Amino acid sequence: MSAELWSRTGGAGTTAGNGNDWARSPLAGLVRRPLQALTLGPVLRSLVAVEARGADDLAETATGPAGTVGPVIIAANHASHLDTPVLLSALPGALRRRTVVAAMGGALFDSGWRRQASALLFNAALLGGGHRPGGVSADALLAEGWSLLVYPEGGRSVDGFLGRFADLAAELAIRHRLPLVPAGVRGTYAVLPKGRPWPVRSGRDHPARSRISVGFGPALRPGPGEDVRSVGDQLAAAVTRLIDEDATTWWEAQRHPRPAGESVDPPVGSWRRIWQQTQPPGKGGQRSRRRIWVR
Repeated sequence: MSAELWSRTGGAGTTAGNGNDWARSPLAGLVRRPLQALTLGPVLRSLVAVEARGADDLAETATGPAGTVGPVIIAANHASHLDTPVLLSALPGALRRRTVVAAMGGALFDSGWRRQASALLFNAALLGGGHRPGGVSADALLAEGWSLLVYPEGGRSVDGFLGRFADLAAELAIRHRLPLVPAGVRGTYAVLPKGRPWPVRSGRDHPARSRISVGFGPALRPGPGEDVRSVGDQLAAAVTRLIDEDATTWWEAQRHPRPAGESVDPPVGSWRRIWQQTQPPGKGGQRSRRRIWVR
């Protein structure tokens, strides 16, 4: 999916009255919460051990003066189908229940039953614009108070490394004057890379429960006069830094920031890049903190 097409989806339509709007109804929300807790939660916990950092600051950012939640825009890297359930599991509960996963298509939307299932389980919505005039408007969702989880790369990485960010998240944050929260996910590609139908569960290099790291950074708040490119560059750099903080240390990531998308000691050949990213980032995880679908 081209970055140009992705960047044209922010203002499609004038209402959110399409794109599986039933999934955003109060009834669907009541069904979704126990469904996630009783099905997705146990499955996810059996596969991975999620370490989340920055969630408390995110909850504070998303809480308004009157106690309302959102809207905010959460922008994350995308390397695996596991990214969405992992990110949702790491969100504060009140924010998760008011978050729409903004999608441009892919395997979850290539058939009717998958589209309906992803809408029910993840509150995923297919964005309109370009060749999808029937999709939902991101602008309308934000106007209705929904927060958005956005993947600015426009699709899953083919080798697990960060790709080029399109403009959608930055455009929406500027246009609506909303906090733009960077999120860095590390480890999902090693468990479920693109092209693999089921997660890696065993093997010499893979523990029974692979460690996944999710980091939420300080919100970017575009000021008057800031342009899309500047905000987009800040976002990509922030996501890169969050990934680096887990790969090295917070101190190293601050002292030696890398250009957005550049990997640590990047392998030269494509096969070496894929091999590097399929190595689990570490053992364990915060297994004592049961934060998946419980709040």
